[in-house]
Amino acid sequence: MPHVHDEVRITDSVSVASRHYLSAEHLWSALHAARRSRELEAEVAGPGFDPEHRSYVISALLSAVAFLEAVVNEVFEDAVDRNDRVKPLGLRCTELMAETWATSERSLGTLERYQLALLMADKARFGKGENPYQDASSVIGIRNSLTHFKPRWHQHGEVEKLEKSLSGKFDLNPYLAETGNPWFPGKVLSAGCAEWAVNSCRLLAQGWSDRLGLPRYFDESVAEWKSP
Repeated sequence: MPHVHDEVRITDSVSVASRHYLSAEHLWSALHAARRSRELEAEVAGPGFDPEHRSYVISALLSAVAFLEAVVNEVFEDAVDRNDRVKPLGLRCTELMAETWATSERSLGTLERYQLALLMADKARFGKGENPYQDASSVIGIRNSLTHFKPRWHQHGEVEKLEKSLSGKFDLNPYLAETGNPWFPGKVLSAGCAEWAVNSCRLLAQGWSDRLGLPRYFDESVAEWKSP
């Protein structure tokens, strides 16, 4: 049965309430932006800055993390409402998630929410030093550096912690790879980075859903829509 990402509820007082799930749309946006950044890189004629290419890479990164946040938030919200979508979790897990969401929503980081849900469901948590958790954490680190960006002086040859952790995971920006620009934000923001980010976040969400026994609603929706 096709997945409907909008839910409509009619109450006893004949009022109508609706809820929209956004995770699949964030995923589609991330996939689309990553694809467009790759297409633009295929046209590279020489070194220089391409604002269109940069915008697609940044969009892919932001949308990938927004997708990751939306997936876990939607499940916690469904637990609060005892939605049929989370029936596979069982009553005890659903109650624990609902109680935690009501008291600790703002204090929990995105990946903490993923781990906590697994703990409540008595499922194996992700290894923090292993993938997909480690890569997803790095994607969030890049997103945070973009959204809370502070210009700094860079010493040539200086290697940052994030650069070390991501070395060799994807090709650098061909527009700027051979220039004197700093690794971040210049060289790292490539189509390879965009594709890696989307894939890393998607793998974590898929693995998490599978461990909990929940359908991959986000994948179902994306498969029904036009190709990103």
